[in-house]
Amino acid sequence: MKRGKFSYTTGNHLSTYLNHIRNERMFQTGEKVRLKDVEAELATYCELTPKSINDIKRGENQPSLPVAMRIASFFKVRVDEIFVLKTKEELLMEKLERIVELAELLDNDALDELNGNLTELEEEVDNRFPQLKDDPNYESLHNFYMHLNVAGFSKDIKEWVNRLQETMKEESEKN
Repeated sequence: MKRGKFSYTTGNHLSTYLNHIRNERMFQTGEKVRLKDVEAELATYCELTPKSINDIKRGENQPSLPVAMRIASFFKVRVDEIFVLKTKEELLMEKLERIVELAELLDNDALDELNGNLTELEEEVDNRFPQLKDDPNYESLHNFYMHLNVAGFSKDIKEWVNRLQETMKEESEKN
């Protein structure tokens, strides 16, 4: 057996399948279904902790073959529909392409409008509901606003990702 790191790894579509189950249940019941509840149900089914499922979903942990088979069984699909074997570079390129797609959706007009609305909301809370400033959700909103409040956000991301993609292609051509 090879020792050390492999040039390949698995990616997964676990988020897609978890969201599909959640959306399906919301449609059937007409009630809100939390993603955490679906993850917990999958964890119980696989005899894992919810944290383990979350680590697998984020790609921080790779499931054993029996666990991957159990996860596929939960969704009633084949293992290769959820887990894909790819080189690390392929997975990185897919993530980069997705970042570019998402950055393109965040055009500057939409960001300006979002920033304006968030600024107004924050001012309203500050003036009329100061007691809500201690709420953790307010802090999350404020942090989100601060991250968006960067001029040329989507353009900068696209340019950086494109440079990274070019560098990766050049590197792979050398090898």
